[in-house]
Amino acid sequence: MSSVDYKVMYNKMKNVTSRTQKIMDFVRSEHEKDEGAMNQNGNTVAKDRGDIEICETSLQTPNITDAISDIDGPQEILSFAKSQNVSTTESKSTTDENVNDDQALSSTKIAAEYPVDNYPITEPGSESDHKASSSDNYDPENESSSSSSSCSTCSSSSSSSEDSSQETSKLPLKRKKKNIGTWKKNIRKQKRLRGEAYISVKNIEKPARPLLSPPCAAKPKHKCLQSVSEENRSKIYVEFRRLSALDDQRSFIIHHVEQIPKKRITRNLENSRRVNTCNYFLTVDGQKMKVCREFFMSTLNVTDSFIRISLQKRSSTGIVEKDRRGKHTPANKLTDDCLQIIRDHISTFPAVESHYCRSSSKKKYLDPTLNLSIMHNMYKSLCEEKNIPPVSLEKYRQVFKEYNVGFFKPKKDQCKICLAQKNMTGEEKEAQEETFQQHLKRKESARKTRNEDKLEAKDNSTLLAFNFDLEAVLTTPKGAAGQIFYLRKLAVYNLTIYNIGNQDGICYLWDETQGKRGSNEIASCIYEYVLSNTEIKEVRMMSDGCGGQQKNSNFAAMCMHLISVHPSLKIIDHKFFETGHTEMECDSIHSKIEQKAKHVPVYIPEGWAQVIRDARMKPRPFEVKSRSFDDFYDFKEYAAQNFDMSKIPWRKICWIRYLKSDKTEVFYKIGFDQEFQEVNCKKKFRGRPKTVELKKAYECELPIAKPKYLDLQKMCSDLTIPKIHHRFYKSLNYYNNKIRDRLPEPDESENTDTDEN
Repeated sequence: MSSVDYKVMYNKMKNVTSRTQKIMDFVRSEHEKDEGAMNQNGNTVAKDRGDIEICETSLQTPNITDAISDIDGPQEILSFAKSQNVSTTESKSTTDENVNDDQALSSTKIAAEYPVDNYPITEPGSESDHKASSSDNYDPENESSSSSSSCSTCSSSSSSSEDSSQETSKLPLKRKKKNIGTWKKNIRKQKRLRGEAYISVKNIEKPARPLLSPPCAAKPKHKCLQSVSEENRSKIYVEFRRLSALDDQRSFIIHHVEQIPKKRITRNLENSRRVNTCNYFLTVDGQKMKVCREFFMSTLNVTDSFIRISLQKRSSTGIVEKDRRGKHTPANKLTDDCLQIIRDHISTFPAVESHYCRSSSKKKYLDPTLNLSIMHNMYKSLCEEKNIPPVSLEKYRQVFKEYNVGFFKPKKDQCKICLAQKNMTGEEKEAQEETFQQHLKRKESARKTRNEDKLEAKDNSTLLAFNFDLEAVLTTPKGAAGQIFYLRKLAVYNLTIYNIGNQDGICYLWDETQGKRGSNEIASCIYEYVLSNTEIKEVRMMSDGCGGQQKNSNFAAMCMHLISVHPSLKIIDHKFFETGHTEMECDSIHSKIEQKAKHVPVYIPEGWAQVIRDARMKPRPFEVKSRSFDDFYDFKEYAAQNFDMSKIPWRKICWIRYLKSDKTEVFYKIGFDQEFQEVNCKKKFRGRPKTVELKKAYECELPIAKPKYLDLQKMCSDLTIPKIHHRFYKSLNYYNNKIRDRLPEPDESENTDTDEN
């Protein structure tokens, strides 16, 4: 190989990420064979720091640098270099017309082991290695985005994905589809049609089918070479082999072979099989030139049987019949109508997209109470109504997998305002457009201030920035036993705090016998967390706007008490996400916990602590702090006795601030871009004011309902819960009262502050 071959190959391949190392190893090994050799211009092929470098003068060959950007792969690189006549030797006395055997073998090995999508047809006589089958695992969509040359397949896939994202009303299909072009049998078929060497199904090496010299050239009576020159024969061969479909090659034969009835009729008709006479033609400069049969077959390098079968495939209209081999319909294949009924049934289920991963995933979610078995049973009922036979659950599952949908819908995943706007008519949308745009503006403002706090918290050790959220109720016991799904279980609560400065995750864990899930419990956990950070001067926290948990007077009273007792804290900022768009890092923690707990049995509340610790290893495991009943304070009573916060518009505020210098003043914002408004929350007393001390919320463990207690005992007696945990469940207290099938909203009785405003 010449120096320009090496340089062009290196410059073209150095940006390919997944295959660079293998290609460079091959180039180096080939280069070492020719190291020290001089090309015709006197340029030395050098090696520096393990990379191949070529003297600058070797790159000054005309048309080389201009055409590099249009070359797709190593096979095309070598073909282009050969066409520029830049080989290391100009002598052709001992080499082939285009390339010697060693160079052709090397180039085809590179093209086979490191395939490109559309490398050109190889020249007549070139060889190919059977390693092309390794291209089955090559996926052009997995190329790195930093690569300077992107394949066209990636671009088309990306654009099609963007177009499909605009249709949100339909269930999305899965993006990954089978690529039959990378199948070994199809690669083998394409090589055979191109006339290249290949390995058959029986592992037999089949040689290449190059352009053959015409046997009729030695016979003076044939003048085919005068009609079709050797150069034209080579062009015709390349064009014929470029037809990579068998039907196209047969069509070429049909249009260049003319069948006419035979002129001579012999007496013994029974022994004569010939009915027609064939005339053979080759097209040169737009004109059909008649040639003999041997010249025609050697030019295309086809057999007599291939020509005969191609002519038999011609229809009465002159169009070739399609190859039907392997195209038969399996006996058990579902009909298109049957498949369409299944698809129509799946499409009837409403689906929504996820707020948390919308930018990176187009997956949608069905109702979490659904599953494939339920959907299949509903499908069978539909088939009974239509009096058609239903398919099996497995067949139904196969069709369901065509759609990029799942059954899990993330918590708080839908925004009511956005959903209402989507379902409005044209006139209704215009009337609510201004309100909707303000909603979107508040959403972006909340995200912007969250990102600003994150950047500042990383560089400021005196700033404590975090967000917090209460996870969906965790139930205990949790396992694979069937009856667990039908019996009442113990509720476990997890308040998650994520420190956006150092990426620490803290989970406060308690069960329903130790506390509820209202504002007292939430405020007590935040109170303890901030007090444990003794060196801070400022707190910035973000949460959702749940009125029963943290957007109320009880939580505000906690903040005012906290800033007065903390030794160094001077300011507390509490910001609220826009309703329906509360995407925060705590949700990722909850997702990790759910994924970890999916296949892990949990029999007691403390078992959830281990699940949470194992949910993340890097950068650090999540910290778990178990809470008991005596860890919770009664901030509801504290707020009622010390403050009057009835003037605060809780439903409208998005930012509330507490200052150490103003212990009875509260500052709030209606919009993130507005100024703070001040409210004096000091409560007026008759006579001498009294300060109420902070008290504990509970004096003992809380009892559970008797029906739930009996269900837990039943699981113990059936050994659904292991014996080692029976003592815990038998020690639980219960009260005689009916249990509600649905969990109550958090602290419904504490929403008075929010509802009044």
